[in-house]
Amino acid sequence: MKAESRRREIPGGGPPGTSKRRILKDRFARILVRLGGMGILASLLGILGYLCLEALPLLSGATVELSPSRRIPGLGPIADLLLGPYARKAVVLGRDGRIRILDLEEGRILQETPALRGEEGKGRAGHVSSGPGFSLVLPGGRIVLRRVEWARRFEEGSTKVDPLLGEETVQETGFERVISSTAVFEKEGGYAVLAQSGTDLRVVFLQRSWEINPLTEERTVRESRKVLESTGSRFLHLALNPSGTHAFGVTEDGRLCWWDLESGEAPRFHEGNLKVSALGILLGGNGLILGGPDGRLSEWFLVRKAGEDFSLLHARDFEPVEGSVRAIRAGHRNRGFLVASDTGELALYYGTTGRCLWRGHAGVQRIGALAMGPKDDAFLAGGEGGEIVRASFRAEHPEAGIGAFFGAIRYEGYDRPSYTWQSTGGSDDFEIKLSLVPLVFGTLKGTFFAMLFSIPLGILGAMFVSQFLHPGIRDLCKPLIEIMASIPSVILGFIAAVWLAPLVESGFAALLAAPVLIGILILGGGATASLLPRSFRRRFPRGFEVIPAMFLVGLGAWFAILLAPALEGSWFGGDFPGWVQETLKVPYEQRNAVIIALAMSFAVIPIIFSISEDAFANVPRSLVSASLALGASRWQTVVRVVLPTASPGIFSAVMIGLGRAIGETMIVLMATGNTPIMDWNPFNGFRTLSANIAVEIPEAPVGGTLYRTLFLSALLLFGLTFCLNTAAEVVRLRLRRRYAEL
Repeated sequence: MKAESRRREIPGGGPPGTSKRRILKDRFARILVRLGGMGILASLLGILGYLCLEALPLLSGATVELSPSRRIPGLGPIADLLLGPYARKAVVLGRDGRIRILDLEEGRILQETPALRGEEGKGRAGHVSSGPGFSLVLPGGRIVLRRVEWARRFEEGSTKVDPLLGEETVQETGFERVISSTAVFEKEGGYAVLAQSGTDLRVVFLQRSWEINPLTEERTVRESRKVLESTGSRFLHLALNPSGTHAFGVTEDGRLCWWDLESGEAPRFHEGNLKVSALGILLGGNGLILGGPDGRLSEWFLVRKAGEDFSLLHARDFEPVEGSVRAIRAGHRNRGFLVASDTGELALYYGTTGRCLWRGHAGVQRIGALAMGPKDDAFLAGGEGGEIVRASFRAEHPEAGIGAFFGAIRYEGYDRPSYTWQSTGGSDDFEIKLSLVPLVFGTLKGTFFAMLFSIPLGILGAMFVSQFLHPGIRDLCKPLIEIMASIPSVILGFIAAVWLAPLVESGFAALLAAPVLIGILILGGGATASLLPRSFRRRFPRGFEVIPAMFLVGLGAWFAILLAPALEGSWFGGDFPGWVQETLKVPYEQRNAVIIALAMSFAVIPIIFSISEDAFANVPRSLVSASLALGASRWQTVVRVVLPTASPGIFSAVMIGLGRAIGETMIVLMATGNTPIMDWNPFNGFRTLSANIAVEIPEAPVGGTLYRTLFLSALLLFGLTFCLNTAAEVVRLRLRRRYAEL
């Protein structure tokens, strides 16, 4: 009695008579289960937090540290600027025609020289579209060009950068007076000049380049001169693209024009009163930024449709600035650009996305010149009164943004907005395209075609095995199907790419004919079996009909393979891929969505089958027996009693299989062309979010825009599967409550 009373008095214990040891085990198990659940939740939250931490910087703008304006003794009105690496030194072209090298740290002039040695006359700065250098228009139609290089040296443990002024080059235009000009300094050496005469309004394109023999050090110079048609228009602004293939101009009556310098055709005009006060050309050479006296900013670029000539397209408008746009300077590493107005306002933009990254005030009225650092991490603004404003800025991901990831963007050279993923290119002028829409579309497309095969086969197979198959065969069949889930996806992808894809391409007619022939044989076999005497059929246990059915399936597949050449010849002219391209007018790729549907089914069907079979098996046998006792057939019982009762588990099986298909990587990576296109055509490829991460992450620089965009893709995939699983659990619980009383 005393021992029993002690067991009853155990605090937090179980029923009377429960031993203290068992109670401690229960407490330990309860705590262990709780810790395990909390650990899983903490792991999920940790993964979510890390993904958010890596992806959030993509939405940030630019951080700018703007220094106060200062006047440097001896520095007069500024015509043009160049900023060196590390933003410590600058080269200034003054309106007095002199070039000055400035030490921005100490605020003094280090060196001063005339743009054209031996001639102190004033000139007028010309527009420089590209390259490190200055151009100065002198009386008599002469244009002086001075290239500026930056030499690095190591001194006292730090890197010093010194500007080196190249030899001045005097280019004779052949005009008495030049009213507008522009220049391009080529990277390999040489230059190109576009100038307009002030008397007869002719426009001339001058080009000079040279090559140095590495053995003899002999320099070979090539020069060309081409007079362009101007149709008597007076140009206020001119610009050249770096490749020297196109030139642009804005007339005084507000018309935008462009020349094809290679063909030598007459200029083409975009009619309209544009009112342009400043012009800039973006990295790549075909994107123009026009700034107006009312502060408006717009981007234009050349596009060319198939079989048509180039046309100039108004791509987008930007957030306007206050006052009149005075200067535009493009970046050296991306399509960002800096704008200055006559009110002293400065603004940083990115051309592709149209984002305004930063706005501020320089504290200087009437800014006349801008310069961007070679690394796009600093800029310099010069006022017409000789003031200098220096700033360092940090814009890590200007090409990112909600619009860039999920909106349709008109990229340079595209005649319409598009959803495009293209993270690498063949040149430094490449414009990165980071739309996630094609990847989301590819994920949904691959999942749709995979589930189109997997859901009916998995559920119907589980129904047959659980409710109709003989128990002895079921005990053998179920483990074999579940073993399919253990096959590594890389093996499935390899087999699909190397063996299945060529086989389907050459025998697609057999793939189409096999279900029809198999269905006919099985229906015929069933009808034949029903005609046999009942005494003969009773000799075989219920569920053994699967053995002759398997034989009929194999026979139907064999017939389909034998008839494939004849069927393909009569249906598809002997060439199914060619028939698809000619008749359906859609492309055919060997690794396509059909291959993915077949290959991924081997990974998804075992999951759906196993969970669905357990759901069917867990239906109380009393319900089945009651239905059969009331006179219902086996099929009626399964469809009207067993299937509704097992529907919560079946729905969970489908959603788990859906999550597996969405997150599948290796099968999609190896068995598709990984082309990020948006097309429901089942005969071409696609790219999914998971496969894109696997393809791009080895080449993505850590901390770069592509790197963080891949983390955003992972976050999107995480959120997609989380929402699907949450919705599946909600629906499952509702179905469970609905059929709980059966």
